[in-house]
Amino acid sequence: MKRFLMISVLFITALFITACGQTENENADKNNNTAESEEQSNQTEEMENEENQDTEGDSNEQQFSIDAYKEDINKKLEDIDYNEFELEVNYPDNKEYEAEIEYDNKQLTAHLNNELEDNNMNGKAAFDQLYPNVTKLTINKDTNKEQAVKEILDTFDLDKEYLDFEVQLTLKDGTTIEYEDEKTSS
Repeated sequence: MKRFLMISVLFITALFITACGQTENENADKNNNTAESEEQSNQTEEMENEENQDTEGDSNEQQFSIDAYKEDINKKLEDIDYNEFELEVNYPDNKEYEAEIEYDNKQLTAHLNNELEDNNMNGKAAFDQLYPNVTKLTINKDTNKEQAVKEILDTFDLDKEYLDFEVQLTLKDGTTIEYEDEKTSS
């Protein structure tokens, strides 16, 4: 009987220790799973926020914080001579080319609507598409309208047979330059 009691006590103790050990492991696993779930949730939330930013506000433009792309965007912004670039060119058959880059208070708005090539994009994608052309522009306050129109059409590879042309540039010093041209029908 003593032996049976001793074996029973040892067996119950082993069971108790094993059960407590599993509880601690389960708690550790639960804590790890909770941490992983929170991390995944945060990543998902960040992605959803980025997607929401893609659809928020005016459907024609998209703002995005440069914090996410800080190093790359800051370098690129240094290469651009303008804080704001807005271009609108209208063509026959109700086709339009619109492009915009605006940098204000660490918010970058970029939009491209190219109905000539059925290309519409916002945010970083639009910025990346427009950036190479905008950096090539040499327009300043001394540039006349004809030079500005020709340079933009050539740089952006746009058809010269437009109906009307409008561009607004804001230089880094705050000076705003606007050019408009409307072709009359013959």
